Formats: sequence, C-alpha cells, structure tokens
Amino acid sequence: MKIPSPLLDAFQAVAHKGSFSAAAKSLHISQSALSRRILNLERELEADLFIRDAGGARLTSVGDMLVRYCQTKDGLEEELFESIRGRREGAHGGVLRVAGFSTVIRPVIMPALSEFIAGQPKVRVEVSIQEIRELPDLLRRGEVDFAVTYDRIERRGVVSQRLGYEENVMVTSAKVRGRYDIFLDHDIEDQTTHQFLTLQGQPYQGIERSFLGDIYGLIDGVRHGWGRAVIPRYMVEDDPDLMIMEEFEPLLLPVHLCYNQQPYVTRLFQAALDALCANAPAYLPTSSPVPVAGASRGQTG
Repeated sequence: MKIPSPLLDAFQAVAHKGSFSAAAKSLHISQSALSRRILNLERELEADLFIRDAGGARLTSVGDMLVRYCQTKDGLEEELFESIRGRREGAHGGVLRVAGFSTVIRPVIMPALSEFIAGQPKVRVEVSIQEIRELPDLLRRGEVDFAVTYDRIERRGVVSQRLGYEENVMVTSAKVRGRYDIFLDHDIEDQTTHQFLTLQGQPYQGIERSFLGDIYGLIDGVRHGWGRAVIPRYMVEDDPDLMIMEEFEPLLLPVHLCYNQQPYVTRLFQAALDALCANAPAYLPTSSPVPVAGASRGQTG
C-alpha cells in the first residue's frame, strides 16, 4: 500500500495547525476538499486519525504513529537530496527545529548547538520559545524535532532524556535598595516562586506579586529594585547588578530533551542530538539530591 502525497500533505497540515479550517487555508483548498482527503486517508488506513471537537482536531494514537512516519519520510527525502547534491562527508543540510522554555533556550540550548551549527552552512535552524504547556503538543504534531521541557513527556513513542538540572535561586538588586515585599513572576500562572517558598518552608498565601512577562523582564525588574525573583543561577551569577541570596536553598528543576522515537533518524537529527547531549550538560548541574519536578515558568519571552 502506498499513501498518495496529497493525502499525507492534508494530514500533516491538520496535525500541525490543529484545525481543519486553518489547514485548508495553508494548503489553499476548501475545507470540504480537505475533509474529503482526510476521510479518504482514514478509509485507506481503516482508522480514525483525528478527534474532532469544539477545540479543533486532536490526534488519535494512530495519528501519533502517522506523524512519526511523516517525520521519517520527510527526513529520508531531505537526506537523499543532500546525498545527490554531493555534500562532503560530515556535512548536513535541511531544517532543525527546536522549541523550549525561555530560561533554557538562550542560555543553554543555543550555546550547546553553536559549534555544530557554525560548521554547517546548509543547515537552517528554527528555534522558538514557547509556553511549557504547549511543548508536548508541538512535538506530538510534528512541528518540532526537539522539545526542551521540565517534565518528561509520558507518551508512547516519545523519548525523554534528562540533560541536567536548572538551579533556581532567590535574587535581589545589588545596587538599589529594592522592595523585599514584592515577588516578581512571569504571569499569574507562574508557580516558580510558590515552589521555591514551599521548599524553604515559608508561607506562600498572601504574598505580593508583580508580573513582568518573561524571564528577562524579571531580571530587569530585580536590577531596578522592583522586587525579588527566583531565577536560574546561570542567568544571574556573573551580573554585578544582582545579588544571589545564598541563605535560601536552591530549587532544582530537571531539564529534559524530548523527541519522537522513529525507526530511522537522519544524519542531521543524530548529529544535533549528539551535540545537545554532549554540550548542554556543561551549562546545567548534572545531579540533584532532591529533584523537584514540574514548574510553569520559562514561557514566551
């Protein structure tokens, strides 16, 4: 059995967009034409690929399998083209897509990939900072090759590899007499300060909070004396404007590299995976006496 390309294209569009209407627009076809293609594909496979509801289109377990197949197929085609074009040994081409939370992408993931990417002029990189809650779905839909998150993604067909731990510390201004009564967070859903104070055995209810949008807003807010904040040590330890309050026990959060398991991976994927696993731990503590799982910071920034 061979699946026609238009049917696979329709499937990938719906999987990536999460809705039939958005997928139809991206393919420049009517929604009814797209629906017919998906229905024909489901008939061919004798299985449902999506759960249709008010929220859009969610992948079924068979849909998950087909996403991984499409990733393998696309990777094989890209690798074939690169071989035909006669790339030198060790050279790669194609697109590498990585998503993660804001406190790890710029300080950890980009430096970990820097040497590899610098030596690969034909590789295009798409790096995005996303809400932590969105990362599992991005990976599930095949929109990214790697997702970097706090928690392991406990889903069949997903590999979650721990890179190390993010060491979060309480930080205050070193030069401005700041407001000790205010705690700075990303937004109202950010639970990092809550987790940190709970670890110290201090009450969380009733504290005053201000919200500054992203991790770099928090750092600037502390620098200007707007309050205290819980921030990864590697982002603040060399900043002369900031002081780490060492009397507090650090909050250690595991950092996981997650990717879809595939029967075949391209040379580009394997080389990027090797670079991340070899280099990222240098920026992260690699052991934790009391690991604390789960947090909600590190969102869009």
